[in-house]
Amino acid sequence: FMLLRQLRLPSWSPRIAVAGVILITQVASWYSTGFTLTALNPHGQFPPTTPDIIRTELTFLDPGDGKTPVAGLTGYRVHVNDYRTGDAVAVDLCWKSFGYTMRSYPYSLAIEGPGNGAPIPRYSYHGLGSYPMIRWQPGEEFCDLTGIRLDKPIDHPRAYNLVVSLIPVLTSAYDLGAPLPVVDAEGKIVTSTIGRVRVAPTQMPIVTPTFRLGDVAGLADTSIQIFSGHTLSITLRWLALKQGSVDARVFLLVSNKDSGKVIAQNQHQPDGGWYPTNYWLPGDVVDDSFQVALPDGVSVDHLSMGVGMIEPHSGQRMPVYDTRVGERVPDDIIVLIY
Repeated sequence: FMLLRQLRLPSWSPRIAVAGVILITQVASWYSTGFTLTALNPHGQFPPTTPDIIRTELTFLDPGDGKTPVAGLTGYRVHVNDYRTGDAVAVDLCWKSFGYTMRSYPYSLAIEGPGNGAPIPRYSYHGLGSYPMIRWQPGEEFCDLTGIRLDKPIDHPRAYNLVVSLIPVLTSAYDLGAPLPVVDAEGKIVTSTIGRVRVAPTQMPIVTPTFRLGDVAGLADTSIQIFSGHTLSITLRWLALKQGSVDARVFLLVSNKDSGKVIAQNQHQPDGGWYPTNYWLPGDVVDDSFQVALPDGVSVDHLSMGVGMIEPHSGQRMPVYDTRVGERVPDDIIVLIY
């Protein structure tokens, strides 16, 4: 007020200033109170479970007795299903409360693939810590947005596993214990893999296929080696021709050249199951390596090898065309030369 008097302001000015300060303080108080209530009760802002989520029906159990339900994971929703190095994978995890109030467990979101190239898992309490499990209302269901950044180089397109766990904090130093056991809707112990996302390199090599298998794949190259005299190591390089809709299987038949009898065979999803064809996008280059054991005493010189793809539900072979001449291949099987 002394400063106001020195400025020789009209007599009503201090009253307006004081009223302004009181108004600002009151608004700040209302805002602070509202923010605090929101932080304590964020479930009112969480999106509810909706029909577009992918259902999982997983239940996490108390690690003490292995029976008491702690929380349910009813589904998830991936915002985008195609990622590159540096991208953040955004996922809504949809939870269900059983009224468990003994303690709050943090969850982890991990992206797992072959080898040790997966990024570090994301650890967090629900609602970024603002809605711990002990505050959940019995029977409540809500979706909690989370994510994880892909900070590792990706050299092959693959369908990486999304894994969600509840993990106890053991000490004040925040050591983490073993993940809580998980059961499915039938009460069977299962892994906590909830789904998969496609992760691919920024650029693909350019390849030219010599055979086309339906509208799914082109075969661009093959490599065959033999180990210890009776194990074939085979790598097939596929080019995806269209966005995948069919989960096709690759098959290999090894036959005796003289009798035509099949002596060894293999059937699998490409890349050891890490990149099924229903995740493929046009232009993807997929290196598919696998091994086939041969009977003892078999001479490689007397073998014939053929490869193709089948539609798993019907068991029918996909039509194979030689792109160099535009003709269909007999029996829809590509003969490999060792």
